[in-house]
Amino acid sequence: MLEFPQSGERFEGVATFTEWRRQYPVDPAQMRYRLRRVTVRADLAVVELSASYDGTSWLQGVQLLDFRGDKVARERIYVMDSWEAPEWRAPWRAATPADPPEEISI
Repeated sequence: MLEFPQSGERFEGVATFTEWRRQYPVDPAQMRYRLRRVTVRADLAVVELSASYDGTSWLQGVQLLDFRGDKVARERIYVMDSWEAPEWRAPWRAATPADPPEEISI
């Protein structure tokens, strides 16, 4: 099962999921990813990432993967735009910024 909670979409079953991915309108060679952090616990993996499609601006995202044995049983993807930090928060910000993302190829 693949879910996009922000749009209310759900794709159930391997055949539906595979066809959805195959029909995706963006050329996979034009997709870029930056990993910020991957956290794995027993049957759950949390992936914090940024993605850019066809040269668009970077979108921030979180991917939750629930495992049943060695297979993904459910995948949830949350995507949002990034923003510049407002100046009024500067007095409370740490001198060291959040972990920079690392670009990967898939």
